Amino acid sequence: MCGKCCYNSRVPLNFEDYAKIVSKYGEIYVIQDQNLFILRHKKDGSCVFLKIKEGKYVCKIQEDKPLVCKLFPFRVYSYPKFNNEHDSAFRYNDKIYYVYLDLNCNGIKLGNPSEELVSKVIPEIIDIYERKRSSQEYSTCPLRLC
Repeated sequence: MCGKCCYNSRVPLNFEDYAKIVSKYGEIYVIQDQNLFILRHKKDGSCVFLKIKEGKYVCKIQEDKPLVCKLFPFRVYSYPKFNNEHDSAFRYNDKIYYVYLDLNCNGIKLGNPSEELVSKVIPEIIDIYERKRSSQEYSTCPLRLC
């Protein structure tokens, strides 16, 4: 994770993630904006759970990271959401998913996808999207905070 994506962006939480964060870390980490629960940011605009370790940005709550953070910078849909449905279609387990990238993430490099992206990262992201798994191995930084 480049970490720049965790600055000045609203991180909406589903109710399950909201409840988990509030019960484990406290209400001070979440704000309510109309009907949304949003992860609070520090004064510099970065996520309250973003830390730097060994020169890399890592999530302080890696094991409790909200779904939207686990999926970032990907957006997964079961239907085409934008005009480039041919480029975004990904067949996985005999089903077609539409996987899009948030180009605001500074860590994105456009070009031909690597074998690891196609064989490990995107399938992992789809499994997380489908809630068939919650842990990340390929789609997140391997560093852990002590």
